[in-house]
Amino acid sequence: MWRVGFAEEVRDRWVTAGLITAADFFKGPLAVVPSGPHVGAGPFVEFTGTGGLPSELTQDNAIGYDCPSAQIIVTADSPSVAEAKAKALRENIMSVRNIELGTTWYRQITADQQVFPFPLDAAVRPRSGFNITAIKRPS
Repeated sequence: MWRVGFAEEVRDRWVTAGLITAADFFKGPLAVVPSGPHVGAGPFVEFTGTGGLPSELTQDNAIGYDCPSAQIIVTADSPSVAEAKAKALRENIMSVRNIELGTTWYRQITADQQVFPFPLDAAVRPRSGFNITAIKRPS
């Protein structure tokens, strides 16, 4: 069972927006994205935490905001589908400003760059993605 946190809050936003299903979302660097003739075409979304930035401290040195970051990679059967899905996900998450995702207050989520192509995966499928950084209350 996953601990509810940054990945799950982002996933739930995208599921609610109808951009993905929970079954097409994979978390972490060891996640295995399905492949083979029995698997649908996707697109599949990989969410891998990338360390983030230092937390923002309050005047009494308590953590006021965490600053996690992640890499989002979309795998699909065609480059245009992977790129279009990555752009839609990026646009959706960029609108997070001063709102709650789940039960966590987010000051903002920003994309660190435009969507760009990634190397093909092991099943020789195209991938596109981007990186995000958040500023949020500790969860």
